[in-house]
Amino acid sequence: MMSTMSPLHNPSVRQRPRRRAIGLAEVLVSMLIISGLLVSALNTLGSVSTGRLGASDQARAHHFAEDLMSEILSQAYEEPVDAVLFGPEGAENTSTRSAYDDVDDYLAWSSTNAQRKDGVAIAGFEGWTRTVEVQWIQPSDLLSTALVASDVKRIIVTALKNGKVMATVTAIRTAGPPAMDAGQVCLFVVTDPEDPNAAEASRISLIESWGYTVTFVQDSDKQDKYDTVLADAAVVYVSTEIDPDNIGTKLTDATIGIVFEEPGLVPTLGFSGGIRRTTKAFTDVDDNTHAITAGFPTGYLRLFNSPQPVFTLRALVAPGIYPLTYTQASRWWAYVALSYLETGDTLYGGGAAAGRRVMLPWGDDGFDFSTLTDDAKTIMERSIEWAANDLTAAL
Repeated sequence: MMSTMSPLHNPSVRQRPRRRAIGLAEVLVSMLIISGLLVSALNTLGSVSTGRLGASDQARAHHFAEDLMSEILSQAYEEPVDAVLFGPEGAENTSTRSAYDDVDDYLAWSSTNAQRKDGVAIAGFEGWTRTVEVQWIQPSDLLSTALVASDVKRIIVTALKNGKVMATVTAIRTAGPPAMDAGQVCLFVVTDPEDPNAAEASRISLIESWGYTVTFVQDSDKQDKYDTVLADAAVVYVSTEIDPDNIGTKLTDATIGIVFEEPGLVPTLGFSGGIRRTTKAFTDVDDNTHAITAGFPTGYLRLFNSPQPVFTLRALVAPGIYPLTYTQASRWWAYVALSYLETGDTLYGGGAAAGRRVMLPWGDDGFDFSTLTDDAKTIMERSIEWAANDLTAAL
């Protein structure tokens, strides 16, 4: 017999739960919560975007300022043609800088017209302004301005966007080291004095172009030969072409200046107990108050036209060492590149430097000397001058 019980009263039939309608008040509350979350998310996104734009603008501003600073530092220290004044001379004027030929021509210069010196526009900097300050400063105190003419000037380039300061770059420019004695001897260590190889010859030609008389000593010569030729020289230059094992400690007690680019001399000349090999096209200028780096802006400086195998100091370095540039290895570590020791400075492993020593920021197996930029050649020339002459260590 078929049951006549209604499904509504039949316990074997599963009843569907009743759906409760969502009230208007709940809908409004949900909408308010979602709106608040959207506003917060949009604000956060806007802040991130603004922060990125700000960081990008600051990076661009730094390059914009450094572009003008590089131009200024390439000029003469003072007027080379007309009567010397502090500021533009003769036909030079502040509306265009095409005729500027010394650093203080840029005194109080300012322009919202983003152009290079030759008048070519720089794209992407509409609404930007660059200003320049030039000051005489005390040679003995680089933080103090001088009221009268001195041999040191401070240049400050500021980049602004819509009137807001975005970057400031400062550099020191000196009148230059004293002229070296005519025909001063640079002793060049070679692999074969009778037939220097092409890489050695390029270095020798460059050194001779600076007015030096270059003489040779073979890396494998005996100590007595080294002692004889050292007595007639003002400075020694050691390229990375030689065999450091052939030199050994023959230069350790030399009382004249030594400039070297050979990593094998790092321990024997007392700079450090070890080196780090890397490949770079730039170095990072940390100190531009020394005669070797004076006038270069702090920060990245291109040394080579293409990345080259170079070396830097690592681990423990000489207590008396003076780093001038670094090679950035990571976010937290930087390794000493261009550096020097003054006569009497404490060496790594003990003892004192018998003379001035300069470690150049390049050299190692496979290094191509022909890739040196003009800035790198300037560093090389100044290093030899400083090591050979009694120049002040900090101008």
